[in-house]
Amino acid sequence: MWQLQFQRIQRVFQLGQLLELPEPELTQADESQNFPIRTGETAFRFLQHFIKILKAGGRAGIVIKNTFLSNTDNASVSLRKLLLESCNLHTVLDCPGGTFQGAGVKTVVLFFEKGSATRKVWYYQLDPGRNMGKTNPLNDDDLAEFVELQKTFADSPKSWSVDISRWALASVTAQTTFAFFT
Repeated sequence: MWQLQFQRIQRVFQLGQLLELPEPELTQADESQNFPIRTGETAFRFLQHFIKILKAGGRAGIVIKNTFLSNTDNASVSLRKLLLESCNLHTVLDCPGGTFQGAGVKTVVLFFEKGSATRKVWYYQLDPGRNMGKTNPLNDDDLAEFVELQKTFADSPKSWSVDISRWALASVTAQTTFAFFT
């Protein structure tokens, strides 16, 4: 089941890479209304849009490059702050390189629910013990431990939790909160 879902995500990601769709022309008003955090990074715009349209109680899993967790530029820090304040980012799944063909970078999957601020983030470092790629894709067995541990957000040698509530959300930066995720 997980393998099928990841294959669908991989196909969509590959399709997006192959199509190289041009970004729509936006006026200054469109830009500030739809994307209050100014950035040229398409993935960051997508995440902003997704957070905006997700209804309270809505759940999501978003694949994004892992540098989102540690970049210190204003857009990255502001977007992480928005995510932590408006959604409960409960799980970060750190995927090995090659999990998503065509990405060219390591990725993470952010699992969150809109409606309440993040208090604790459970982090899982996926390590299938082999190189990932087109001929060696992720499978159900690779995700079995993640699926089991995520049910209770249990700590293990590959997983741990970070208590976000001890930091004021207004001062969330890469050096404080997300330094634990790199």
